Amino acid sequence: MVDKHHVTYDLHKEDAFVVHLPTKDIKFKHSINGLYYYKPTEIQQNVKMQLLSSLEDNKKFYSAQQFEYAKKVCNLYHALGHPSIPDMKAIIRMNMITNNPITTKDIDLAERIIGPDIGTIKGKTTRRKPIPVVDDMIDIPYELVQLQECNFNIRWDDC
Repeated sequence: MVDKHHVTYDLHKEDAFVVHLPTKDIKFKHSINGLYYYKPTEIQQNVKMQLLSSLEDNKKFYSAQQFEYAKKVCNLYHALGHPSIPDMKAIIRMNMITNNPITTKDIDLAERIIGPDIGTIKGKTTRRKPIPVVDDMIDIPYELVQLQECNFNIRWDDC
């Protein structure tokens, strides 16, 4: 964090690290456990934020060889016609593909690095039946409406 942004810490003012970004400052507060944390829900109400994990971010935590295995898993997944992940693991466990270097651990690794296949999720997801709209409108008798209008008038003489 220090390599990318200006960070300040003033124990006399507050026990917190402040990361100075170009648009705002983010404060990392001290917890009871001795760690410093930033809780996105404590930000201002008018600031909108979405936390995403991209392939590039996920790739940083794994070696190049692990990423290559994940790409091989994706290629095999598409070649098999997009089976479900449990079905693909069963195919691998039953050794239905000859000379296959991919293991079920590689499938788990590919799920962590690359994530689920969006096209498969969209293609296999069915539309849920929406909740029917219920008409709860009831007719209010004219006498009750007139009585309520009289209650809100300033002059009580009219009622």
